[in-house]
Amino acid sequence: MKKMKKSIKNETKESLAHLENLCRDPSVSCLVLAHEVVSAYKRLKDTSCKGLLSALCSKEMKAERPSLYKAGKRIALKLEEDLSASHHGNTYHNVEHLKKVLINTFVLSQVSQRMGSQPPSVDLFVAAIIHDADHDGGTNSVEGKHKPFHLEDRAMAYVLPLLKEEKVDKQTIHTLHAMLRWTDLEGRAEAMAKAYPEGLAPAVAEKAKILGDADLLAAIGLTGRQAYQEDRKLGLEQGRPFSARAFQSFVESVAGEGFQSKGGQYFNPNIEGVIESMNAFVVKRYNTTIALTLSTLYS
Repeated sequence: MKKMKKSIKNETKESLAHLENLCRDPSVSCLVLAHEVVSAYKRLKDTSCKGLLSALCSKEMKAERPSLYKAGKRIALKLEEDLSASHHGNTYHNVEHLKKVLINTFVLSQVSQRMGSQPPSVDLFVAAIIHDADHDGGTNSVEGKHKPFHLEDRAMAYVLPLLKEEKVDKQTIHTLHAMLRWTDLEGRAEAMAKAYPEGLAPAVAEKAKILGDADLLAAIGLTGRQAYQEDRKLGLEQGRPFSARAFQSFVESVAGEGFQSKGGQYFNPNIEGVIESMNAFVVKRYNTTIALTLSTLYS
């Protein structure tokens, strides 16, 4: 058991170091980086959420904000226990998705730093852990109407007791909440303007955008096959059939002008390719001639 844990820890460090080097290299294309991120998902599948948080935060980051880091570890452990116990039985919003968003947050924060943004921070990674806490597989529609921040506020309520127990300061809690709310995609700009009439501090706004883009990246910014797999999981969770046209409509509604963070914008050229791959993959998978041939064979 100890050897296995040590092996997983070493693999985690090596994988994140490899991604960091790629993110810092301006010659690496978004397509290459996208494929490397998908590979990292597979390599890090056995790493716990708590283990990922520990590997993502440097010694300096942990020392600078010890209360928040400790709260983050407790939240990660609680979430993994709840989700692994099929707390809601989600096919999409589960431990696997949580790890992917953490990895995406790391990648986008590294690319953003190369483009002049602040270095990665503990509050951003903790927000990534929290963002879908206690997600019931539903949407922010209540009785047929959009209720801004319904799931995001629910996530905050889930972790608030732990944050308070670790004596995380009110300003940090406020910042975490603002970042979570940025992941509510429908009418986000208008709803955020109403909730925060004075606006967010520039540094907080950029971190919120990174988290929002990280949440979207696995679904619409990586490979076509990855996007298809993620959309199918979400479709199963929400009880809707897959449609390439519906996927494209979704992408246009939430990222019609591309991703919003500096790191996310690096992946903008990949969006069109993902949509094209999705359409081609579906056509290939459900070729009418092949379907008719198979039906003849088994009739």
